[in-house]
Amino acid sequence: MEYAITAFSLLKDDKPSNDGNIYYFLLFDGNKTGVRTYCESIFAQYHLVKSNRYLIVLENSYWEGDDYVFYLLDARCEVLDCMNVIWFEGDPGHIQHYQLSDDEFCFEKYENNKKYTLRISDEGELRYSGADFKYRALLDFIKPRKFLALAVQG
Repeated sequence: MEYAITAFSLLKDDKPSNDGNIYYFLLFDGNKTGVRTYCESIFAQYHLVKSNRYLIVLENSYWEGDDYVFYLLDARCEVLDCMNVIWFEGDPGHIQHYQLSDDEFCFEKYENNKKYTLRISDEGELRYSGADFKYRALLDFIKPRKFLALAVQG
């Protein structure tokens, strides 16, 4: 069973960054989780009761398109897995018609016929797919165990 929650929020990091970007801390019930992100808003957040984990979807909107970062956190709010989904200029879009059901976050991209499914594994997997190369940052890719897998349909 999973359900939407509102326990997570973002707090702007007032410390100037070396790259000139603005960053935010992810908070759980007002306490920092250790996640520092460039995303400016929380798109969706869920508690996965069966595994006592959290799925957080962060969004960063800008003039070229939208970025989404999916975080899977354990009960202590430590990152188990992270996946970036970035749509660039020429292929902009944002998530629409989304839902979480049976450890699968299904969504559509705006004005696109493709449907996406983010599968959440309980134990994690050691194998990699082509989507890992496309949607994962290099540092996230080399982590030994993957709990999130993105599949594209249509």
